[in-house]
Amino acid sequence: MFEKPIDKTNRKAMIAFLKQHFRYDTMHSWNRATSYATCIKLHRHEKPKDVKDSTWWEMFSLPEWCQVLSGLLDEFAQSRFGPCTENG
Repeated sequence: MFEKPIDKTNRKAMIAFLKQHFRYDTMHSWNRATSYATCIKLHRHEKPKDVKDSTWWEMFSLPEWCQVLSGLLDEFAQSRFGPCTENG
């Protein structure tokens, strides 16, 4: 869901991916420091085809799902060496 396959043996493919990948200001725009962003907003990702629309959105209000999602975000943060934050 959060990964795109990239041919890591193809330098041109890797450069093209990085050039079009969204970046955001990490401090202030005046210092031009940026980093690559990873979109963790679920409404921007395709829901699995075997899940009904109503089920997809209703599950976000369930405490059990919130616990699962919290664990997933913690794992994601550990794999990326930092906490998940929402920028904008």
